[in-house]
Amino acid sequence: MGRQQNEGENKSKPFIRDDKHGRVGRLDEQTMGYYRRISDTLEGGFGSDEERELFMNNVFEQLSQEAITVSQNQTASRIVEVLVRHADRSQLRIFMNALAKDWETACTDRFACYVTQSLIVATASYIADEEDGEGEDSSELKSINELLSGVCGFLADNLAFHMQDTYASHILRVLIEVTGGVTVSEKVIRSKLSRQQKDDGKGGGEKRGKRKPSEQSLRLFYSLCQKILGLKKLEDHAKNNLANPILQTVVLALKERHPAKCAEACRTFIEDTQMFTAPAGDEIPVLVSHEIGSHFVEQVVSAAPEELYDEMLEKHFAPHLQLMALHPVANFVLQRIISEAHSCEQFETIYHLVASSLEDILARVHTGVVLRLAEGAIRHGTKQKKLVKALMKAFHCYSPPERQVKCVQVFASLTTYEVFYKVPGEDKEQKASSSDEDSDSDEVVIPTLTCVNLHGSILLQNLLRFGNPKLVVTSLLQMRSIELKTLSCDQCGSHVIDAFMKSATVGEKSREKIYVKLKPFLLELACSKSGSRTLDTLWHTGSVKQKSVIAEQLVKSEGKVRGDKFGRFAWRNYALDAYVHRRPQWQQIQSGEIKKRRMFGEIIEGEAGPPEKKQKVKAAKLETQGDGKVKQVHSSSDDEDKSSGQFNKVNRDSVTPVETTASEEKVSKKHKRNSGSIENSDKPGKKKKKKTKNTDDDDDDVDLHKKQTADNEVVHKKKKQTADNEVVHKKKKQIDDTEETSKTKKVKVVEKKKKKKKAVEL
Repeated sequence: MGRQQNEGENKSKPFIRDDKHGRVGRLDEQTMGYYRRISDTLEGGFGSDEERELFMNNVFEQLSQEAITVSQNQTASRIVEVLVRHADRSQLRIFMNALAKDWETACTDRFACYVTQSLIVATASYIADEEDGEGEDSSELKSINELLSGVCGFLADNLAFHMQDTYASHILRVLIEVTGGVTVSEKVIRSKLSRQQKDDGKGGGEKRGKRKPSEQSLRLFYSLCQKILGLKKLEDHAKNNLANPILQTVVLALKERHPAKCAEACRTFIEDTQMFTAPAGDEIPVLVSHEIGSHFVEQVVSAAPEELYDEMLEKHFAPHLQLMALHPVANFVLQRIISEAHSCEQFETIYHLVASSLEDILARVHTGVVLRLAEGAIRHGTKQKKLVKALMKAFHCYSPPERQVKCVQVFASLTTYEVFYKVPGEDKEQKASSSDEDSDSDEVVIPTLTCVNLHGSILLQNLLRFGNPKLVVTSLLQMRSIELKTLSCDQCGSHVIDAFMKSATVGEKSREKIYVKLKPFLLELACSKSGSRTLDTLWHTGSVKQKSVIAEQLVKSEGKVRGDKFGRFAWRNYALDAYVHRRPQWQQIQSGEIKKRRMFGEIIEGEAGPPEKKQKVKAAKLETQGDGKVKQVHSSSDDEDKSSGQFNKVNRDSVTPVETTASEEKVSKKHKRNSGSIENSDKPGKKKKKKTKNTDDDDDDVDLHKKQTADNEVVHKKKKQTADNEVVHKKKKQIDDTEETSKTKKVKVVEKKKKKKKAVEL
């Protein structure tokens, strides 16, 4: 086969020259019209399955004669991708045999590579249960496993070159995924352009799922991974934007398919890529601070078992954690290190090294590090009080104590106290400007919260899920009503109110104060996009009395509520027509719904999951660092956050607001009594006796650990008792069954004897 290679390029580009224009993959008008009619027929549908099967067979018979040429055409290749997704096993096999005549073109052409990629994904469901000799012309056509082996062999012959090829690298990623029977995130397996085309409906919509691979495909998978691990100059591949995702795919696939081999692969990658070597004068390792290589380091950290993680943390990461927190790229690796901490001791080690430079971290807008610390404090149930204190110091609202009441406004806007409240600094220019403003106007304008930062909202949500969020709760309740309304109607701030109302560590009296403060603005909340969401949370967490207050306020402006595009849903969902015309029945229905919600909440809490979560909720009674028992979902994107404030920019991946789950609504009665300590602290007239605390948070952690171990022993004893009772019950049942069977046998024997006697007498 003749191939022309352009000088100065890294890959060979096969082409079919047209005499007139000299363009690759150019088709005549008749052929293009034929494939356009095929696309229209697919969109229109078929009258029966037989008609569809006959049509597809004819199309693939024609396509097999010109597979390479058609796949190289930009328009026709998209139509072929759609055909591949509608094809059955025999049709895919015919088409794949046609492409196998020229794997180089099929894998390295700019349009044909997408067809090959879709074809490999489509054949994944037929790998495990394929039988050689099926279908027509089985003696002439190769099986799908043989064809996949041919693709792997072609790419493996020049693996280093194909890993850095623009088009063949994507096929390598898909081959690893399909042969291993695993599913890898699309952020790794597809380029950003490909994901955008898929979202716009232009690209492929292949459905990848976890499948059981055949033995032959697993052999291909392990051999391909082994060849990649044996490559030379892996450090260069880790820094390449095309080869790096392949290395990530290998790590993720091995983690899911064979964890032991994944651990070995991680150690091999660490040694061969020189992951933790740093040049002279720079303390951060090169690969950790590399814009592309850092993604691979993150995957190795997430896939490493606990022993390897502990080894990496002590030997390689611990000396550089502070520098990593301030680095524009390495801070993302630090975020993954915090998220993947396996034990409480590992998290505490990271916290002690990072917490001292929180202010510098926020000044460099690395808010992701702070959020990961807050999430880790919830997950491991430690360092919660110290983190709140460190955050207040970083935002300059810890001392004097009067500033602590304003911490919510400062956290929500992600600005320091001086910037938010415009406190004049030491600079002469600021003092001069402030004196001029004071002379011009006698009125003092108190700054108010006007908008909420995305990361500030997520930070507040995490702080409200701490075991003892007293400082944040007090600050939130001390906010002015207009600021609470702004927080409730803000796209990001509404999630803070949700977390406050659904938190297991916030008391009922504190929630009632929110209802009182927001009462004048209930109509505005109902007619706002984000405010209506906050109003739904107030409705679902409120008592019948509080629901009646909300209904009364909305009924006063019935016309405006029913005419608003958001308010009409509140009118319908709250059954306000019934409130107006049949109020006693409405109250009965609402009280019944509250009882059901409480009953089901207690049942679900009693049966939910492992006992560790229950112990962390109980730990809040001791006012120690307990688990908030909340599942959080964050999604990341590549866009930069454009909200106002000093600490409001995102360098790489921004995070969306936390969507609170339904499990947050289910709060046990015991836990509600516990939150009284927070509620009573808000009353100035009442003073409660406080226990003397001479120990630090570390001692609280020891008490919490003892409490948890005691609870574990109680739970274990109860489980043992129930198991013993079940065994006794089963034995009794077996004895009863044997007695019944013996009785029935005796009765049958007696009846047979009687019948024999009668027969003899006759």
